[in-house]
Amino acid sequence: MPVNLIRFLPNVKCCSIEINENLKTNIKENLNKANKISNYILGTKGPHQKIVIQIITESGEKIYIKAGNENVKELLLMESYVYGYLKGLGCIFSTPNLLFTEINEDISLNALDEVVGEEAPLEFNNDIFTLYNDISKINLNNLRLENLEIEFEFSHGDFAPWNIKRNKGKYIIYDWEYAGIRFRGYDIIHYVTQVENLIRKSSLELSIRKGVQVAKQYVPYLVNFEDQYLRNLYIVERNKTYMVNDNEDK
Repeated sequence: MPVNLIRFLPNVKCCSIEINENLKTNIKENLNKANKISNYILGTKGPHQKIVIQIITESGEKIYIKAGNENVKELLLMESYVYGYLKGLGCIFSTPNLLFTEINEDISLNALDEVVGEEAPLEFNNDIFTLYNDISKINLNNLRLENLEIEFEFSHGDFAPWNIKRNKGKYIIYDWEYAGIRFRGYDIIHYVTQVENLIRKSSLELSIRKGVQVAKQYVPYLVNFEDQYLRNLYIVERNKTYMVNDNEDK
């Protein structure tokens, strides 16, 4: 593995990290002497941009190293914690195997086994709702934000088809960096909004509107709240999560 790999990769603007000898040794010890870099993927541009490096070990296994700068340190720590926490809960879905985490002043990264399978459907359906429902119950008690009556629950934070795969009838959910407590139904709204806005190129406003409608269909409790109220809650949470400002339609 080349030293200072990242600086030689084109178009990397937000990731300022180095693959040093210490990290090289760590990877070899944990990944059965990884000896080949076959691919790299740049994440979405922004404060939380990361790079994913695909490594093929001597035994032919594919390992993915997700790395970023100081802006993603807390996110990768959260992801590492969630993977460990979910292992003993008996959820209906599975998660990738976290091989190791390296967080220090110079580097922030998680190394995981390859996730194999078909990507989840673009349309929100009963199967995806079952996954959402299982995630929401990870929190032991429903929480209520002061001065608001809406319930809060555990949330994946980036619940979308590209973070879910199905292999032999079993769903695998990954990329838990944004996991946390959010208002009930957030993950449903987000799933639909991401598909409509990023894949189908609908405006953000119309995408969120459809997300709210779908969330109300699957969670009758949400019918108690006005669409605009849920839309505003979603926008505020989305902006805080991704460190963006979506108040103006795209």
